[in-house]
Parts: sequence; C-alpha cells; structure tokens
Amino acid sequence: YTSNGNNPYLFYTDVSNANFNFYENLISAPDLGDRPFISPLSSTSWKLTYKYKLEEQFIENGRVVYKIKVTPRLENGPYFEGHIWIVDDIWAIKSVNLKIVPATLGFFNYFQVLHNYEQSEDERWILKREDYYYNIEDGRKDNKVRYYGNSIAIHSDYQLDVEFPKRLFGNELRRVETGATELDSSWWDINRPITLKKAEKKFINEQDSIIAYHTSPEYLRIQDSIFNHLTFWEPFTDGIGYRNRAKGMEYFMNPI
Repeated sequence: YTSNGNNPYLFYTDVSNANFNFYENLISAPDLGDRPFISPLSSTSWKLTYKYKLEEQFIENGRVVYKIKVTPRLENGPYFEGHIWIVDDIWAIKSVNLKIVPATLGFFNYFQVLHNYEQSEDERWILKREDYYYNIEDGRKDNKVRYYGNSIAIHSDYQLDVEFPKRLFGNELRRVETGATELDSSWWDINRPITLKKAEKKFINEQDSIIAYHTSPEYLRIQDSIFNHLTFWEPFTDGIGYRNRAKGMEYFMNPI
C-alpha cells in the first residue's frame, strides 16, 4: 500500500516524530532542529544553561505542586523557555508549557510544547496528553505564506512492564493497512478524541471538494485544452505541446 507522502506543514503525524522526554538530558527532535535540545531538567548542564524562578505553589490531590519559570541563560541555543510544574516529595513532572528558542528551529518559526501527566494505578506518572502549537513561513521572499498548526495526541490504555516473547519483533517498523486513509466522517466522529470545530469541518469539506474537482475528468480536460491552445508566435518562441491525460499522451517540440 502506498500513500502520497507526509504533509510538511503537519507535525506529529506519527509517534516517532516526537519524543519529548524531559527526564533525559538531551531531547532529539530531527524535524525541529539539526542538534539535540537541552532539557530544563538536565542533570549535567542545568546550572550553565537555565535560570529558574518559583512563581507559585498550590495543592492538588493532597500534594504540593510547584510552578517554576524556566529561562535560558543565553539568547540563542537549543533551549526551552516557559514553565514546568513539579510535584513535591516525588519530584515528578505534572505538566510543562515550553517554547523552543526560535533561533535553533529549522523549518518552523515558532514551536510550543504542552504536556500533561497523570498517575497510573500503581502510582507511576505517565504522559496523558500532548499539545503542539507551531507556525511555518513558506514561499518566496516577496510572496511568503504563513501556516498555523496545532497537533494533539491523547494517550490511554497503557500496558506497563509487558513481557514480550522471544523473536516477536522483526524488521518491520510500522504497517499501514489498505483503506486506512479512506475512513468516512462517521468513523472519525466516534474515534476522534477531540471533536472538530465548525470552522475546521467547513475547511475540510472545502479542501476535499477542491481536491475532488482538481482530479475530475472535466477539470483535467480543461487544463489539457489550455495547454494545447496554440498561438501564432508559440512555435517560434515557446514550442508546441500536446497533452491528453485521459489517454496518457503528452509530447512537446522545442521552439524554432
């Protein structure tokens, strides 16, 4: 089964696109930058990289939670800035709201990470929800277009400490079943964890209509007719071309 490829303006279409584990010293996100980002909770370089300020503390579910502001010591570098919430005594991450310093972003102009964690039945803190907000500028300098994106992932049904039988995993990394991308709106209404807004549904319907028209025989016939139209000077300056997509035919002759 083949697909048309990934949309470059969408982030986190696959779980392998992002692994923001802030308990690690370095966070690798190749889609965002060409070098790893330093976690605000890095055990090796936090004194040299970040400044911290306790802004607030409150009680939630019988535990004290600290809201800490994180600021990079340098203006440019693979750093985060924003806030982290830490649970007292157990020192687990409750949530984060961090932006990546723009100077280190490659394709993106702005990127914000929001994570929320919750305790499992055995009192381990697991990632519950991921939100990503970002924007991208693309196009020529005199005609740039800005795209705004928001990706949300909700995690549930965790299975912890699973013991897999030997030789269960092979070389296959992921599998896309036939028809997986052809699910109708009723399926999405049931399985989408966050419902779309009216404006978002309208946008999707309009885009689907445009794509359907641009691939219709009528539209392709009109485009072929425009391409095949010949003016007096074209054989001398632009050349002669003919196209018939319905029959899979196309040829071109260079100008005189």
